Amino acid sequence: MNQYLMKTKSIFSSRHFLLAALVAALVVTPLAPLQELTSAASEAFEVRPYSAKPSSDALKWADKELKRMSLDQKIGQLISVGVNATFLNQQSDAYKALKRQVEENHIGGIILFRGPVYESVVLM
Repeated sequence: MNQYLMKTKSIFSSRHFLLAALVAALVVTPLAPLQELTSAASEAFEVRPYSAKPSSDALKWADKELKRMSLDQKIGQLISVGVNATFLNQQSDAYKALKRQVEENHIGGIILFRGPVYESVVLM
């Protein structure tokens, strides 16, 4: 019994030591190289402020799309639905309901809840 306690105690002490060494390494690591990289990157690319006003090309495109859309499609674009982003079989009721929302109601967005990235990508 004492040997088991000593092994457990030594495992915990080695974990604490490794954790302390990792924290110390992160604190001691100089941040100057990171600052040099970010300043060099900002000099390499010209950063322009974001314009809140759309370009004339964007406005033309939006007007053309809005004229093309029916009233039902315009209303559908205002609606987003939430979906549990786990795997959905194409024969499942949940998949069929989502497909109906997209095809018939012309929803404007899908909000993914939970679920792994791969399943989310396959679903979309």
